[in-house]
Amino acid sequence: MMLDEALSTHNLFLQDRPIIDAHDHPHTLIKLLKDELKELEMALSTHDRQEIGAELADVVIFLHTLSQYFHIHLPTEVAEKVAFNMTRYTASLFQGDLPYEQARRLAKTDEHIRKRDFYAIPKEDQ
Repeated sequence: MMLDEALSTHNLFLQDRPIIDAHDHPHTLIKLLKDELKELEMALSTHDRQEIGAELADVVIFLHTLSQYFHIHLPTEVAEKVAFNMTRYTASLFQGDLPYEQARRLAKTDEHIRKRDFYAIPKEDQ
């Protein structure tokens, strides 16, 4: 099953369970996501691929749940962000002796930063 299919299945899961209603504020979902990231960090110390994979899946699931709160199609956003980053962080920028952090700073110019104010979206329009 591809990630997009798995997330579509998760959409069905969300329809039958009031997870977003129970956690009706994005900050609550972010707190839960942070909890999952802590669990992932603990799993990393075990070096157990199965446990790490399960925790990575939990992180993706909570990111997906958060994206559903804003009616954002996460796979599309990821694809767009990858395409954007390919133009922002060109391969030539990272070739040579330039340190990684310096290359990142050079790539982050104002004209390249895409901003979205999700909190400005009225709830009834979502």
